[in-house]
Amino acid sequence: MRVLVVCNSASGRGRGPRVVADALTALSREDHSTTRLDVNRADPAGFLQQLHDATREHDVTVIAGGDGTVHFSLPALLHASCALYHLPLGTENLFSREFAMQRDSSTLLAALRRNRRVTTDVAVLKRSDNTTRHFAIMCSVGPDAGVIERMSATRKGTITHLSYTMPVLREVARPRVATLSIEVDGKPLVTEQTGMLVVANTRQYAMRIDHAHRASPLDGLLDVVFMPAASGIDAMLWTLRSRLRERHDTDGSIYATGKHIRVTSVDARSVYQIDGEHGGHASHGPLEFSILPGALTILDARELPA
Repeated sequence: MRVLVVCNSASGRGRGPRVVADALTALSREDHSTTRLDVNRADPAGFLQQLHDATREHDVTVIAGGDGTVHFSLPALLHASCALYHLPLGTENLFSREFAMQRDSSTLLAALRRNRRVTTDVAVLKRSDNTTRHFAIMCSVGPDAGVIERMSATRKGTITHLSYTMPVLREVARPRVATLSIEVDGKPLVTEQTGMLVVANTRQYAMRIDHAHRASPLDGLLDVVFMPAASGIDAMLWTLRSRLRERHDTDGSIYATGKHIRVTSVDARSVYQIDGEHGGHASHGPLEFSILPGALTILDARELPA
């Protein structure tokens, strides 16, 4: 097969170049033709056009990086026949976790041999200035987004889980719980309540705190989870419940699914994150979510029962 390998040199905490070199060597041994393309965040539009053009000449795109690299590359991969494989080099690697994609070359080669392709949904966030961002995993409003904002303001180079320690402590001291109103498919779900919100395309969430435990990127729907919280302690308790796999069915949270979600906030401090990247302030106008069913083709690495 013709394989395009997209590399983010900032990912992998030093392991990235070795992992990519091993993958390129393994692909060549099995007679796959390979092309390497390095991520260029200094010129996003130019890189995305280059990636979009390259996908037309390849059968599979391997993205070597973290969830942020997948998110950054997503607009160029929509509706392409070229299948996506995530070679995980980030901190959480939620996208690769959803489809059992691993860092080792053997998993990649096995997926290429099976060549099982799945079309998955992609979510779209439209902001008040009419700009849009696509996302593959989830978007959230609340203290978790506050942690991401604090991290992005001080981030230099690669990060680990320990890098989040100070942003988490600062967020606990001054949490960004948000006062939100939420509509799902035109019907009110929440009206000016304070808490945390997750709009999910998949169930995956950092450190396996899977708030939207029923979300699937194959059902043409977005899952919406609102967890009432008036303080940082309340937010931490919701996080603990989700981490312990307690289901939010009868505990006061609100769980819904839909194709169109509208979120407004009157809280000037409320922020949102999208696929683990800082998004912006939710109070700058409504956030409107929609779904693109089957917009992304992936190379499925899951071993399905016979």
